[in-house]
Amino acid sequence: MKKQIFLLIILTFTVLFSMEAQRNFRGQRKSFSDEELTLENYFGQETSDGVQITLTFSEPVNPQSLTSRNVQINGKSLSSSVRITFNREGTTARFTVNESLPLTIQLSNIKSFDGKTMSPETVIIN
Repeated sequence: MKKQIFLLIILTFTVLFSMEAQRNFRGQRKSFSDEELTLENYFGQETSDGVQITLTFSEPVNPQSLTSRNVQINGKSLSSSVRITFNREGTTARFTVNESLPLTIQLSNIKSFDGKTMSPETVIIN
């Protein structure tokens, strides 16, 4: 009887732990919304290194789709040396470019984790 109770406790903790691990695993970012992937907010802040750009999307973005091939600054592809970082939820991306304001940013073929493709977007940051 003690062995059965012990196994039941171990099984319960295993299930609870795996559920928590899946919820916090960064690779599990998926939206269950039927809404389109959109750019919700954007801004630029001048720093000593150039302009830090922040882009906020309506749902988690697949980082493999937000690359130098998919982002243009003032008509030129984003340098492949630019490091793009994301918040924990995957909805906000930040990167710094060696430019000055104003900037024209063109985004194309940006995808969410569940495969939605954002319509091409051009924004101006003053």
